[in-house]
Amino acid sequence: GIEDPCVFIPEDIWQLFGSSDIDANRAFIREVFVRNSLFVEHIFFTPQFNSLRVYANDSTKQNMIENRLKARDDMFNSFFDAVHETMILIDTEGKVILSNKVVAERLGKTVSELEGACIYDCFPPDVAAFRKLHYDHVIETGNPVHFEDIRLGRSFEQYCYPVFDKDKKVSGVTIFARE
Repeated sequence: GIEDPCVFIPEDIWQLFGSSDIDANRAFIREVFVRNSLFVEHIFFTPQFNSLRVYANDSTKQNMIENRLKARDDMFNSFFDAVHETMILIDTEGKVILSNKVVAERLGKTVSELEGACIYDCFPPDVAAFRKLHYDHVIETGNPVHFEDIRLGRSFEQYCYPVFDKDKKVSGVTIFARE
């Protein structure tokens, strides 16, 4: 049968809204556990109708999915940063989508500073032009390239691979560079 809907009305309802003498519309949102499930409650009080409305949405499954995605994201970042060489993903314009700590340190930046930045702005013009030529080749042909170059007296062996979108069009370049 139908369970008691009052299970969703908080015991501290009047503390939430101040008092029973409320003269303006009020709303409150919070998460609550009810019988081992997590609910997001939206509670509205409308004084002119002396009514309390409670909308409760079971977010247990959504919360579990978000926790799994967070754990997976944390594992991915740990894996990505465990590599002690440059790993970076750029879009077709050279905008950094992902990078590991190694590339950020090599460029004198943080990972968050690199995200969204144009990779070509991080190099002297001659190095940027040389690398862009190779990255553009990957984008135009859809084939990987391997090349070596020198930046600040340091030699880098680069392996560049196309990243394809769902339509099999190149949407970016994954770069692995070994010093």
